[in-house]
Amino acid sequence: MSKNVLAWHFVGKTPRDGRKVPKDGVWLNYDGPLIMCCSGLHASIHPLDALFYAPGKTLCRVECSGQIKYDNDRLICTK
Repeated sequence: MSKNVLAWHFVGKTPRDGRKVPKDGVWLNYDGPLIMCCSGLHASIHPLDALFYAPGKTLCRVECSGQIKYDNDRLICTK
């Protein structure tokens, strides 16, 4: 497990997996394999990096936890 990391994520009317956008303070969990650009909960440490992947226009400050994998300009996590 990794320590919690603050990051940024843009969202549209729903997340890409079709779930409802959670209310502030409610955690999302992902139980499958973490594969960059394919599966897991995605975010970026810097908001401008998140903009490149933006599926919508609402910018969210997110706290990432659980298993975390990093790439150059993004990360994926299980919580």
